[in-house]
Amino acid sequence: IKIGYFCGDFHNHPVLHIMSEIFKNHNKSKFELYAFSHGPEVKNNIWKDSVTKYFKKFYNIYNINDEEVVKLSRNENIDIAVNLTGLTEHSRTGIFYNRVAPIQINYLGFPGTIGLKSMDYIIADKKVIPKNQKKYYIEKVCYLPKCYIPNAKNEALKISEKKFLRSEFNLPENEIVFCAFHNPHKINPEIFDLWINILKKTGNSVLWIKSNNEIAKKNILHEAKKRGLGSKRIIFAESLTNISDHVERLKLADIFLDSYPYASHSTIYDYFKAYLPVIIREGNSFPSRVSSSIYSAAGLSKLIAKNNLDYEKIAIDLANNKSKILKFKNIIKNKVKNNYLFDGKKFTNNLENLYLEIIRMN
Repeated sequence: IKIGYFCGDFHNHPVLHIMSEIFKNHNKSKFELYAFSHGPEVKNNIWKDSVTKYFKKFYNIYNINDEEVVKLSRNENIDIAVNLTGLTEHSRTGIFYNRVAPIQINYLGFPGTIGLKSMDYIIADKKVIPKNQKKYYIEKVCYLPKCYIPNAKNEALKISEKKFLRSEFNLPENEIVFCAFHNPHKINPEIFDLWINILKKTGNSVLWIKSNNEIAKKNILHEAKKRGLGSKRIIFAESLTNISDHVERLKLADIFLDSYPYASHSTIYDYFKAYLPVIIREGNSFPSRVSSSIYSAAGLSKLIAKNNLDYEKIAIDLANNKSKILKFKNIIKNKVKNNYLFDGKKFTNNLENLYLEIIRMN
């Protein structure tokens, strides 16, 4: 069975981090893989180099028009075209409009419907798209068991040799450190209100926020002051380019506060690897249910809130009980070793079974 993976993110990107393990574990005696890269070329691209060996052919189609791409795909007799980019940056929706394969699937890169009648299926799980919401998707919804998004693991990732101290990042030694490393545009007044309320009810705790943007820093401090919180309780962190170092740094925090309504997606696995408990606010939309899907599949639903009040309560209760934090960290450490989400072979096998089921339906 010939599978064409169409992606604009064959570089240092969460989609490739996740898919690299799937590319590696595909059963090559049953499936033949073809890559169609429609993002711009990146120099010294170790991420792409680490996965090209898993494909029968790797095509760069960035400078090829839609019509030529359709011809190319049809000449290769691709059975299933998987759109890994959706409506995100470097999308090539037009090639799917013109149908590059008999079966076209929307998966992973975009948390929602692409809105094209020619997209046949979307791969999800019952948490991110509950059965009563299937009617809102143009694509036919196909479910993977437990969770649709596995752990990101890539051979290009090197294990960090760093051992960080709180003092290196201006963090208090003995107080609770709430971490909220989010893109600034994911922070809105509603979620920020909750974070400030949590800080006010948990002693001298601090909020550790990632931001390289001076305007964002200024606005965050201004909004905290408006809500009656002093600037010393907010500590900013710079971005680290090395993902392994980033995970090592995360271990300095006690609790991670997830964003809402656009929750953490694949980045939640960084917090897993740092053994960092995440407080999650589950919403009604696909993007607001990804982290709760991952945590539900991992058996950590005690940290998932269905409303704002519960989100605050769970965070405050955990922060006021250090032994409970330690207990959750140990549970998470065990999940990383033994949970289905971290079993690349089993996950890929389930994905392949879904592909086979889709072929049978056609």
